[in-house]
Amino acid sequence: MLTKCTTTLRTILVGTGLLVSAPGFTQTPLTFGASGGISTAIQPLFYAQAAGLFKKRGLDVSIMRMADDTTAVLSFVSGSFDMLYTSAAAAMVAQARNAEFKLVASIGPRSDYQLVTQKSIASLKEMEGKSMAVSKIGAVSYVAPVFVLKKAGVDVSKVRFLALGNDAARGQALVNATVDSAPLIGVQSVLALKNGPNLHRLVDVGAQFQDFLYTGIYATSAAIKQKHDAVAAAVEALIEASRKQQSDKAAAVAQAVAMGLPEDAIQTNYDVLLASDVPYWGVNGGITTVATEAAWDALKADGSLSADFKFESIADMSFAEQAVKKLGPYSK
Repeated sequence: MLTKCTTTLRTILVGTGLLVSAPGFTQTPLTFGASGGISTAIQPLFYAQAAGLFKKRGLDVSIMRMADDTTAVLSFVSGSFDMLYTSAAAAMVAQARNAEFKLVASIGPRSDYQLVTQKSIASLKEMEGKSMAVSKIGAVSYVAPVFVLKKAGVDVSKVRFLALGNDAARGQALVNATVDSAPLIGVQSVLALKNGPNLHRLVDVGAQFQDFLYTGIYATSAAIKQKHDAVAAAVEALIEASRKQQSDKAAAVAQAVAMGLPEDAIQTNYDVLLASDVPYWGVNGGITTVATEAAWDALKADGSLSADFKFESIADMSFAEQAVKKLGPYSK
């Protein structure tokens, strides 16, 4: 599906002159792992590939799709690829155990989660005594709404959390009214609301949870040492791709559709994302110490890791800083 869609997008880009190639010089091979399913957050990675942003920087990038974050990180640590797009939470657990890789950028630094509930629930306080479907306890789909609930003074011990898997499964459970609420990524929230007249959007979780690193781009220590220039070029390409997605709705929608996301839901979701004062994609590299530490502290609080936070031991800001210096300041 992705191969076919990427080919289609490449055809469109060639026709419009947006796809560039760089014949006549050696391409450096670079392997990427990617987990977490098809979502808006991962778009810059596939756009950079389809639009030739890697290729024009002398990179021959291959992207390997992984079934889930845990498997992706294990494969990454074992040396299956040079760089990885995955959830920050899954990567941090491995980093706390001294896995040899570093955070170098984030193309999807914050979530676009919406808390969708049955219409009978009119306020966050009314979540007490109700059920909430999450992917699993401790995952971002759990941590994010718990943060918002606590901020609103809700006693989360009175909320019944159910591990129901991915967003599509949680959305269907909402439509079927087998659960009272669920955090859903933007596209799935639009689809759930379309199919469930019994539902409404209670709160924009992502907007309240912006200072929490959602996903990251990671590079192995070996790649940083042996393919330093290639890693730098990849980060630069991803920031350029993030800026294009953030500033050009037509390009963002085209990429989403090429990836297999429903166009009607994407249009609605992007009206929300692109209107926000806080960029959704990593237009300046996507990494801040504050957001990274918030994610680490949440994992420490729920027992997923015990090590103290040391930003310099898990992240290398030099690649993003170099790219932003070269590309210049972001303007929409």
